[in-house]
Amino acid sequence: MPSLGVPNPILQRRGGQEMAKNHRKRLKKGGGHTTFIDAAKPLRDFPRKQSEVTSISAGQITGNIGPGPLWMKLKEMKGFIVATVRGGACFQEVRIYTRSFATTTASIRSNFAVK
Repeated sequence: MPSLGVPNPILQRRGGQEMAKNHRKRLKKGGGHTTFIDAAKPLRDFPRKQSEVTSISAGQITGNIGPGPLWMKLKEMKGFIVATVRGGACFQEVRIYTRSFATTTASIRSNFAVK
């Protein structure tokens, strides 16, 4: 398709030029999803502060579950930690890949309200 001199917002967004406020740019980000729900925003910047965290991956957002309290649960899996975050009427699983489960889990529990 020939260029008409009009910038393509999709290409700009994919190239890291423009990102919506709830999206995570490339730094320590893994996976295909880039949108974090409001309740998971604090986890979006968590890897920058932790040297043992290698990457973070935003999972699919599940909505229409009805209103409810905000909460976060942690579950250790082989190679990563799953943080399930509930925000209002939706929830999201965020995978945190780390070299030290104990240090990362303790840091998350001390910085965030975890069930």
